[in-house]
Amino acid sequence: MSRSNNLLVTIIGSLIALILQVTLSSNLAIAGATMEISLVFVAANAFRTTRLQATLAGFILGLLVDLACGTPLGVRALAYCLVAFVVNSLGGSDNLSSLLLRYLLLILAVLAGELGMAVLMSIIGYDSDILYTLVSQTLPGSLYNAVIALPFLLWIRPPKAPKAPIGRTLKHTSPRFR
Repeated sequence: MSRSNNLLVTIIGSLIALILQVTLSSNLAIAGATMEISLVFVAANAFRTTRLQATLAGFILGLLVDLACGTPLGVRALAYCLVAFVVNSLGGSDNLSSLLLRYLLLILAVLAGELGMAVLMSIIGYDSDILYTLVSQTLPGSLYNAVIALPFLLWIRPPKAPKAPIGRTLKHTSPRFR
């Protein structure tokens, strides 16, 4: 995928994630656990883009979600930015070739992002009981997000190895085969 197409997919996906986060998140809460579709998108997008584009998209989307949801400005921006950076560093391009490993990294990154947001909210005094928040919202929300992340499996699949044209074999570039 070219860089301009990648950027366009990131922008459109971010807008869709923002709209879904703002409109559906609170309406589809299960026992106090809300989905973080924008965090799942940021983590999944980090597999497909450059590190700079992933972290910048995470930061901007986090700020927009903070503004739209009324949470303290910068909490989600910091968490999303860090999640995008770590996912891109560990699983970007060809680092992880297994779809299962990519999915596990996606789930762990979303869990870390939610834990980070809960801790930041506690540090700044927005949330007084961190243990209650972790047990009643963050951990169930992470399970909810693991289910929400399932459709992203098609998008984060590893790149396919190049095939040799029919009737030809790939040339070996190793000095041993020259």
